[in-house]
Amino acid sequence: MRTIRTLELAKVGEWGMSSDPITGQDLKEVVETFTPRRPVGIGHEAMRRDDAPKYGNVWSVALADDGNTLTGEVEFTDSLDTLYTSGAYDGWSVSIPKRAKDGKAYLHHLAFLGATPPKIPGLKELEVKPFSYADGDVKRSFQFSGNCIECAGEETKVMDEQEVKALQEKLAALEKENAELKAVNEKAAADKKELEEKLAALEGNEKKEEAIPAEFADRMQRLEKEAHASRLAAFKAKIEGKVPAGIASQAAALAERLSGRTDAFNFSDNGTNVQGTELGIGRSFNALAGTGKCWIKRF
Repeated sequence: MRTIRTLELAKVGEWGMSSDPITGQDLKEVVETFTPRRPVGIGHEAMRRDDAPKYGNVWSVALADDGNTLTGEVEFTDSLDTLYTSGAYDGWSVSIPKRAKDGKAYLHHLAFLGATPPKIPGLKELEVKPFSYADGDVKRSFQFSGNCIECAGEETKVMDEQEVKALQEKLAALEKENAELKAVNEKAAADKKELEEKLAALEGNEKKEEAIPAEFADRMQRLEKEAHASRLAAFKAKIEGKVPAGIASQAAALAERLSGRTDAFNFSDNGTNVQGTELGIGRSFNALAGTGKCWIKRF
């Protein structure tokens, strides 16, 4: 059975090697700000960890000795009671920090100590009793049906069939709503997955389409260069031996400069007009060479 012990928790004074002060105002604020229940543990360091076990609770605090002593009703678990009564952990110490919002002192926790002595020596145990409800508390038991034999003589409240039915209907409605929400969530997840897959497929197709024009353009450029080279070679072959050597070299140079043009152009000299690409010029040179009237003016 758990035990309640009334202990002295703190006293007014300066305590420890650093002479930390506790004032009557501090103890008054602890009573004012106290909210049950405050945890009880083994050692201050362990109480700073989230995973530290709890060995009891401080259920209430009060002032004694004209406000110079803080007392508290402390619930001991069976394990803490064994450690305490055996003398392994028979000292205790409170943590009383200040609240950030108003600077008032409050009880954070109660730590039981073993080999390390408490900062405030001489704190006493004032009373010990079995853990039970406080005097004047009304215990209420709530049940769905049947009689509560253990609660004989106590104030009880038994739910009738109509109240039970109403609760069951509410529960059924909540379960139905939960199932509908679950179905909606599952459908939303499936739709999201489908959209993501379609988007990935579209992005893949766009990349392929971008790669095809680039490859086609490179191939066209190579073919165009090869065609230019072929046309220039054909042009030189056509005028070779048909025009004077000096004119042939100048015509070949002119065709070389014009070989990069893809549009048609006009060329005229001595009343003869030529329109077209470099190959057209080659044919015109051949025609003029046949008449013996081919020459090039210098500008």
